[in-house]
Amino acid sequence: MKSGTRIIHLIIIGAAVGLSCCCAGGCGPRGSARRGLRTMGWSQSEPGKEAVTGIDDGRVHIFTWGDGAAFVIWGENSGGGGTAPRQAGDPRGSARYYCTLGDVRVEGLTPDGRTGTVKIGAESYDLAKGRLFLVSIKDAKPRVKQISLAKLDLKPEGKSTPEEVTTEQLKELAKTDADIQSFFIGAGAGEQSAK
Repeated sequence: MKSGTRIIHLIIIGAAVGLSCCCAGGCGPRGSARRGLRTMGWSQSEPGKEAVTGIDDGRVHIFTWGDGAAFVIWGENSGGGGTAPRQAGDPRGSARYYCTLGDVRVEGLTPDGRTGTVKIGAESYDLAKGRLFLVSIKDAKPRVKQISLAKLDLKPEGKSTPEEVTTEQLKELAKTDADIQSFFIGAGAGEQSAK
């Protein structure tokens, strides 16, 4: 084989290997991780019973990273959100997210879908301390409880993808989970904690 032909073969093989690596591991600064938002909400009431925000009337924002969740905001049935443009100084490959709960803005920044910060109103929270945020906006200052994402069985701490979680599962969890019940019913009024 002539050296010119050999060089062409090496270039073709190199391009094929590069393409297969790119498809498998992601190209460019953002990689192949999908980023977005899945929101589920419900509102149900019973005659003679006042609806409890977060339990009878709730909205769960699942901020996705790949096939798992970067973090989750569980609050009242209001507001929207999504992904936001990266800002100067953001780490390469990072993602920004936002949503609103009434007048309260929530903003998240993560470089890898597992670490980073979430700002709820004026307060910032480290994702290393928990990636599920229960948020009540009944008071002048948002009341927040930060707990493990494993409670929702969401990847990467659980087995389910955001697409597999249903509104019915969330409604049932709202009625049966002690942390969610005590937070939204108000047993821990004024509490800010991490588990």
